[in-house]
Amino acid sequence: MTHLRVRKRGKILTLESGPADAVVRHARMKRDTVHLWLLQMPTRGGRWEPTPFRDTLDKLVELLVTQFGWMVAHWDDDLGDTSDPEY
Repeated sequence: MTHLRVRKRGKILTLESGPADAVVRHARMKRDTVHLWLLQMPTRGGRWEPTPFRDTLDKLVELLVTQFGWMVAHWDDDLGDTSDPEY
């Protein structure tokens, strides 16, 4: 997943990709305790939605990759072929 980078701000780690002027937010982990983190996902409106997942950082990253792979997938800018042009 070389397209991803991590931005740290206070107690929050944000997984993002894309150029600086058009950042794609994939997920974020917010520190809850010394060893436990909360997983949050971006909404369509640009806000962060909490999930019920709270675990160590390693386990949340594993969960994100194995169960929510589409959230960390590389976004192709050319989405023109996703539907039949007739529709």
